[in-house]
Amino acid sequence: MDGWTSHIPESPSPIDRPRVRDLLSTRLRHTRVLLVTAGAGSGKTTAVAEWCKRRAFGERIAWVSVTRDASPAHFWWQTRHALLSAVVSPSTVGGDLANSAGQPPVTRAGKAELDRLRRTITMIGAPTILVVDDLHYLRDVGVLEQLRDLIEHAPPDLQVVLVSRSDPAMRLHRLRIRGELAEVRARDLAFDAGEVTRLFAEYDLTLSDPQVRALLDRTDGWAVGLRLAAMSLEPDAVDQGITRFTGDERTVMEYLTGEVLSHVPEPVRRFLLRTSVAERLTVSLAESLGGGTADALLARLAREDELMIRATRDGREYAYHPLLREMLYHQLSLEDGALRDRQHGRAAAWYAAGGDVAEATRHALLSRDPEVSVRVLLTMTIPEILAGQGDTAMTALRETAGRGGDPLVDALHAAARHAYERDGASLSADVDETGRHLAGLPTDVAEAGQTALNLLGMTSSVLRTGGAGDLDEVRNVVRRLREGALALSPAAARYQPVAETHLGVELMWTGQTAESEWHLRAAADNAEHQRLEGLRTQCLSHLAVLDARNGALASARHRAESALREVGDTATAHLALAQVSLQQADFDQAARHVVLGLAADESMVDRRAHLAVRLTAAELLLAHDAPAKAAATVAQVRAEAEETQAGTPLLRHWIDLVDADARLAGADYATVAEQLRDRVGDGDLLPAELIRLAQAELGLGRTKQAEQLLQPILAEEPTSVAAVEAWLVQAAVQDRRHDEAAAEDARRHAMDLAAPERLRLPFLRTPARSRRIEMAVDGGAAAPALLEALTERELTVLRYLPTMRGNTEIGECMFVSVNTVKSHLKAVYRKLAVSNRREAVNRARELHLL
Repeated sequence: MDGWTSHIPESPSPIDRPRVRDLLSTRLRHTRVLLVTAGAGSGKTTAVAEWCKRRAFGERIAWVSVTRDASPAHFWWQTRHALLSAVVSPSTVGGDLANSAGQPPVTRAGKAELDRLRRTITMIGAPTILVVDDLHYLRDVGVLEQLRDLIEHAPPDLQVVLVSRSDPAMRLHRLRIRGELAEVRARDLAFDAGEVTRLFAEYDLTLSDPQVRALLDRTDGWAVGLRLAAMSLEPDAVDQGITRFTGDERTVMEYLTGEVLSHVPEPVRRFLLRTSVAERLTVSLAESLGGGTADALLARLAREDELMIRATRDGREYAYHPLLREMLYHQLSLEDGALRDRQHGRAAAWYAAGGDVAEATRHALLSRDPEVSVRVLLTMTIPEILAGQGDTAMTALRETAGRGGDPLVDALHAAARHAYERDGASLSADVDETGRHLAGLPTDVAEAGQTALNLLGMTSSVLRTGGAGDLDEVRNVVRRLREGALALSPAAARYQPVAETHLGVELMWTGQTAESEWHLRAAADNAEHQRLEGLRTQCLSHLAVLDARNGALASARHRAESALREVGDTATAHLALAQVSLQQADFDQAARHVVLGLAADESMVDRRAHLAVRLTAAELLLAHDAPAKAAATVAQVRAEAEETQAGTPLLRHWIDLVDADARLAGADYATVAEQLRDRVGDGDLLPAELIRLAQAELGLGRTKQAEQLLQPILAEEPTSVAAVEAWLVQAAVQDRRHDEAAAEDARRHAMDLAAPERLRLPFLRTPARSRRIEMAVDGGAAAPALLEALTERELTVLRYLPTMRGNTEIGECMFVSVNTVKSHLKAVYRKLAVSNRREAVNRARELHLL
């Protein structure tokens, strides 16, 4: 087959079935979607896989196998990765685009992954077939409808094959009506006489025509039933074996119990039953469950008896045929239910030791042992969920709902579920219920239990009020974890970065930025060491906000973009990038990140970050000369912060700053001065507030007072943003005194400070004369100076020059005569030292006036 394929599964000893291949080709030839539905063991995956491998028309194949515990984000990532692998030629693009799928997501960023998939689909430029296998594992109706929408709006070059045990919960009627959907059912996949003959020949069994007809009568051509029959029939007793074999699934299971198990030695039978609690087996797990060495036995069962298959290409994992495992598990439950529960407990311990949270959780709850369940929930499941990457653990919780049978297990189960679902009110009740049942636990589990209660309580508080609660209590939790972390199990030590992240975030919003940065850095390092990517990116997002507020724009951008790549859309990361773009006067990008920050999944948004994004929107309005709209936005944010108790010191300070900027832009100097003057004597004004007060005093003509307010900032230069703003206001003060040399020195100093981080916004916020200075802050080099500052009207005319408007049209736009426009143009040319329109535009761009 020409083109590329993406992970088409290998089938055990497939036989050639040209009839089925031709059928699949015919059904898909004139449609966009092929739905292949049949029960377990019908051979649908094998048939579609072999058909894909033997395609002769050069279509590119993208194969996606849905797993039982796949999150929506991982499914969309897997689909996008498969399409990229199929449609992008590594030889033509060097692999860059094919590798752009990145790594599997670790959080629930499903919407972000879906948006990336939509963009990938638009890249398809050659016939491509997307196969989605085991679609029955995808039970989320919302995701299924999104998949249907993708299919309906896909480009003509993309055809889709859906493979499932049952009809998916998708509204496919429109595709059927338009003739764009073809179907293959179980009856189409059923073996015919020739195929049965070829299949049994693979097992060195030669069947007569009557024997073939008898098997077809009893199996209805069911693929796995025929294969299991071929595995079990004795060459010298074929007729007797066929007589005992029927195609009904219940009867097949009875047959397997009576024939397969009865034909294996008792030690093997015991091994099969005891290991049937696991869907996949490694040698180590098999030995833990079955007792004794298992390496040779597993290899023989896979190679000779075919009771197992090698589930991975490296041969390290084995799996039973699904129906065989279900039969074995059912038999184990009938013979010894207590042993079944103990086997689940052993599996939970094995998976816990290996750090597999989802499987440890599933088996712990299936063990029906409260001690095992509580230990796993407290030391593995809940830390994983609080760390922001509990998708697979949550799948295990859903599958085992109601299996606890113990008050504490049930309470922890509910708390874990509600923490994942971001249901703050229900989580608060769960915390209270759990606290009533913690007494009497072993010391290490009790310690983990108390820590879990504290952190679950903090999470509930964040969800309900926007804050983690009492800051001293959060500090105490972090201190206890630092002192006693070594006494906890390695998995429970995950609570430490969770708690430290809570502390760092709370310190940031209370304005204690230095201490916040220390704890966020420590939590990020700890999270990275423990591979808690979701938690690490949360730390990076908040560190990016701190960087952006302090003027460390390059660091802020790097951290925020890293967070978005790893975890998907978060309001905090977009807040940081919006601030970076705003400070660099890239207003289009700032607006983009404001929109994305406001659109981030509400269940994942810290309310304070959401309000801060709206404040950034108000700052953008100021940048676009809309102070009245900005002031209205600030008033709304202030009211909501007070109403929801989200008005932390940092947020209140931020609100006051933007409010002051809006008033200064509207020349309401008196109100700003009145609001800030009384606090000067108390010494609690921050540098940014002192600068706003200085601007207000300057606007009121109080030049000396303005200069006095600036002196502490000019001496210390606390952050690049505050320092640049202070020097620009100082330049305005010197302008007021007509000291052109001092003013020029101040502006040059501001530009030197602004250049490394490409700060531009402060130059747009300062008084009118300073606003028209050179703004060449890229790379630190100043642009040539103006011969004379342009007036506001001259600047307006200058901004029309890059357009196609003539002088008359410019005059109409400005409501002035064409002669007035010509007069302004003459002045612009003189001040820019140019002689024509093109030179003026180029010169203005050099000076960053355009």
